[in-house]
Amino acid sequence: MSWLSIRNLRKVYASKTIVDDFSIDLSKGELVSIIGPSGSGKSTVLKSILGLVTPESGDIYLCGKNLNRIPAYRRNIGMVYQEYSLFPSMTVGENVAFPLKARVSTNPVRFVQSMFTRDLSLDIERKVRHALALVDLSDHIEKKPHQLSGGEQQRVALARALVFEPDLLCLDEPLSALDKNLRIEMQEKIQNLQRELKMTMLYVPLCQDSYPVDSKSKIGKQGAAKE
Repeated sequence: MSWLSIRNLRKVYASKTIVDDFSIDLSKGELVSIIGPSGSGKSTVLKSILGLVTPESGDIYLCGKNLNRIPAYRRNIGMVYQEYSLFPSMTVGENVAFPLKARVSTNPVRFVQSMFTRDLSLDIERKVRHALALVDLSDHIEKKPHQLSGGEQQRVALARALVFEPDLLCLDEPLSALDKNLRIEMQEKIQNLQRELKMTMLYVPLCQDSYPVDSKSKIGKQGAAKE
């Protein structure tokens, strides 16, 4: 059974079909790239998986569950965007901890527990330190984003997407803001993490010649992402 399965996805914006009859299957621990020209619907596919847009038709299954009626905040999916999207007033550690604390606030039982015990705080700290160790930023936990290089900021964003152990990690042109050398370095880091964690990843690269070489790929045609 597929870990992620998308069946006949269709999305229309302003009478224009952006994604048309898109289907894909990923096994657990698989890395797949969606490649194609700008405007072919690649990012829209990821947003549909995340629950940020509602497709006109089609079904999305993750871990055997149909996500169509599950709100975005209840989908256990990590996301790394083109922009780093870090909170400038927070430290690196606080940025990485943010999704964990957000999950506590939306879970009534966990929220009440957090008011009476330090165990939850210690668990969050442990997970944050582990995530930062994965991206080689353990020594930067107290720094602010402006004190980091572009590559380091993107690694913080990656750690934040991994810290809550998502069922799926989506990456939407995550290296586009980096120069060529940093893109190569970060691409290797992402591939190594994927192998180490056996993480299921759906990856939209910057351009068709920059997708991970050991991944499978789906090609998006102009105006509609297709197999």
